[in-house]
Amino acid sequence: MSQVTLAIRSGEQLPSAKTACYDEAVQSLGLEAWLEAAENTVLVRLKNRRVTAGLARHYPPLSLPERLQRFNELFRLWNSGCGYAIDERLFADILARRRAKA
Repeated sequence: MSQVTLAIRSGEQLPSAKTACYDEAVQSLGLEAWLEAAENTVLVRLKNRRVTAGLARHYPPLSLPERLQRFNELFRLWNSGCGYAIDERLFADILARRRAKA
């Protein structure tokens, strides 16, 4: 298992799109597994923040390109030191997807 794969699964820095690490991560995990790891990372990072109460739940689901773009933008912010950045729309989408799976 590559270091990138281990980092993604452990919730460490996730590579953003258009980098060699991102390509390696998607290749080693597959896109669906990368998306699941990305969702888990967002949920873990926001676990202790009380943001779920104020989220609007009426949004339509994000498309795959929108999800990828939002994940990449959020991870880019986190990796550059903006650890408190929150994409409420992405977070609401993740929660809705998790509820639908359950």
